[in-house]
Amino acid sequence: MKITKEMKITIEVIPHLTQRYNTCGDWKIDSEGNINIKISEMPKTGPKGEMAVALHELTEVMLCILRGITQREVDEFDLTYDGNDEPGDDPEAPYCQEHSVATGIERIFASEAGIVWKNYEAELNQMTEDYNEQRR
Repeated sequence: MKITKEMKITIEVIPHLTQRYNTCGDWKIDSEGNINIKISEMPKTGPKGEMAVALHELTEVMLCILRGITQREVDEFDLTYDGNDEPGDDPEAPYCQEHSVATGIERIFASEAGIVWKNYEAELNQMTEDYNEQRR
């Protein structure tokens, strides 16, 4: 996969419970090479928080593309992950480095947008807990 002039990038904000799995941000590359990013609605931090998640996902997918990490590799890891943390934080994740860089950029953006990281993280964690409860 390579980045082309024809590539389209779509970012959509959706209800958290409609994500493919328990994540606040998800990216997929379609058969035409377009990037589709789905971000969970964030009622507390609102558009600023959603933008921070979107920036994280965009950074992560672009780095994965540049480094040859495939959608399949990421999905296989994420969809079978049974740890307590974010799948990308696991050193075994095929995209751990890309996820870490994306988190750094996300943190910088959050700071510049006036988001208190502790509150933002608490909202993301609460969304994860709510998702787990709703799926039981």
